[in-house]
Amino acid sequence: MERFPNEPTDAAPCNSSASANPTSDFETRIEDDGVVIVKFLNRNAKSVVVPAQIDGRPVVKIGDGAFAGCVALTSISLPDGVQIVGESAFAGCKSLTSVA
Repeated sequence: MERFPNEPTDAAPCNSSASANPTSDFETRIEDDGVVIVKFLNRNAKSVVVPAQIDGRPVVKIGDGAFAGCVALTSISLPDGVQIVGESAFAGCKSLTSVA
């Protein structure tokens, strides 16, 4: 079947071009070296792209239990600046199959 330039496809978008979730999806805390994701608020999200910066500061840590219980979550993309992923950050994320 021939495809036309603006015709929609069934293919999922590539993660490398996926845009970050809005900062309003995250509860955060500022620490000396940057931002800590304390809690992810969009509990029904299936795919998450954590932004590299929030309010001009780098995201450096995913806090303990930050995504715990996000049962619909299947994939998450973390920025290169994340240095620490806290204990049980993804506890109960039974559908999670991809962390990049």
